[in-house]
Parts: sequence; structure tokens; C-alpha cells
Amino acid sequence: MGITFGGIEGRQFVITGGAGGIGRACAGQLLDAGGDVLLVDVDAARLDSAIAGLGGGVHLKAHVSSIASPSEAVACLHAAGRPVYGVIHMAGLFEPDPLDPEDHSVYDRAMSSNLHNGYDLAVAYQALRDTSVIGRIVFCSSGAFRRGSPGRVA
Repeated sequence: MGITFGGIEGRQFVITGGAGGIGRACAGQLLDAGGDVLLVDVDAARLDSAIAGLGGGVHLKAHVSSIASPSEAVACLHAAGRPVYGVIHMAGLFEPDPLDPEDHSVYDRAMSSNLHNGYDLAVAYQALRDTSVIGRIVFCSSGAFRRGSPGRVA
């Protein structure tokens, strides 16, 4: 038995990190409920695979982006082609950190990817959302932020 959604039909959703398993599952649920979905991910090949796995169609689109700047966040929401009802933000970065005191590049990328792009999406959403209804933003996280992982400090 799946989740039942009310008021989804015809509404536009954007799912970041959309080529992953959870993104695909969310997209499938929203599509089944009559929603329109834009999957956003950095990996074009995985996006193509996700679209094919979900059956394609006019209610499903893809956009390649790292959401690495405010302008990229705006471009993601614009790629939906119309005002956005909901954003499900799952994109994030989890890469090994060499713990080099002279090189903060892994830490800087993690902070940018895991914090700043969510903020940028929320700000962009204010301008590009469907103002005819109360919309939704869902921020998702892995359990890694609580338990950590050897060699992946950021």
C-alpha cells in the first residue's frame, strides 16, 4: 500500500538529487498521484536512467545542475517551466576528506553543497513558487550527519 497524497494532481514539483533511489521513489509517488516532476541531479546519465525507469512522459522532466550558486538554484526552478508547488531537496555531497590542514577544499565543497544550495533553493522558491496555494519545501538529510564516517569529516 502506497502513500496517499491529496491535492497533488497537476501541481509542479522539483526533486534535487533526483537520480538517486529515494528521488526516484518520491518522483514515482508524485507521478502516480497526478503531479508533474522535474528531477535535478549532477549526473546526466543517471537522470536519463531515472527518467526511463519512471516511464518518461510529459509529466516528467530532467535538469542537470550542481545547484552551486544562487543563479543555478533559480535556473533549476525555471527549468520546471511553470510555478513550483513543492521542492524536495535531497542533493548533497559525501566525499572522502584527506584531512590536510593546508587544503579545506573538501570541507568547502561539502558546506556549499550541503548547506548553501538548500538556502539558495529556498530563496529562489520564494520568487518562483505557485502563489495560488501554500507550497512545500522538504529538506532531506542522511543519517551520516549524526554518526559521521571515518575519513569523511565534512
